Amino acid sequence: MSMSVLNVKIDSGLKEQLRQYAQGRNETLSSTTQALLRHALGGAVDEVVAASEIDSQHTEEKTAVLTPKELKAVRKLLKKNK
Repeated sequence: MSMSVLNVKIDSGLKEQLRQYAQGRNETLSSTTQALLRHALGGAVDEVVAASEIDSQHTEEKTAVLTPKELKAVRKLLKKNK
């Protein structure tokens, strides 16, 4: 699929709303605008997915607490880099 540039003048408040919407979905302004335009024109809506529609089971990160010895080693490495 080829891409092209579209320059559009919009109200600054609307641009800020769009930017916040994109940021809330961890998307770029460009991809969000494209998905919303597709949706508005009745095209593919697969790019606009609500967070509640995403199955996030078994995706939690497992974190381990560092031992005091490991913490000391990390601090030592950080001091060397200063």
